[in-house]
Amino acid sequence: MYLFRVLLLFFGQSCRSEHQKFNAKEGCTDGQWKYLFETNSLLEQLDSLVLAAEEKDSFSEEDVNTIFRIIHTIKRSSAMMEYSSLMTIAQRAEDMFAIVRDKSMEIVPEALRPALFDLLFQIIDFFRGEIERIENGKPLTQTIDSLL
Repeated sequence: MYLFRVLLLFFGQSCRSEHQKFNAKEGCTDGQWKYLFETNSLLEQLDSLVLAAEEKDSFSEEDVNTIFRIIHTIKRSSAMMEYSSLMTIAQRAEDMFAIVRDKSMEIVPEALRPALFDLLFQIIDFFRGEIERIENGKPLTQTIDSLL
């Protein structure tokens, strides 16, 4: 799983400039381009952070705060763009990390930590898939129940 994530990160970074060229050619709005650029950057940062934390089997206080800020930013910008499914998933993830931030990582039993990491990777993958849909001019997924 770790190697797969590293490969995704590597190929995701190398494709970003292609996505930017594609969007510029296809005439996306300035707001959409900024949203896509910022969200892709935040997802790369989030993925790196979660990968590193997965190796340690825990999040530091700094990790939790950073994850909270990243997810909060994605939530707010998704709401501004009226991407309600993305905003809803981000809101739920933000709520989860607000609890971890307030109570510390100790609130998550060690036996459940792999499930927490898996959920975060699913959220990251969901966001990447939705970003790709936006870049390709396709409608966003409306069925998000599996992540809620």
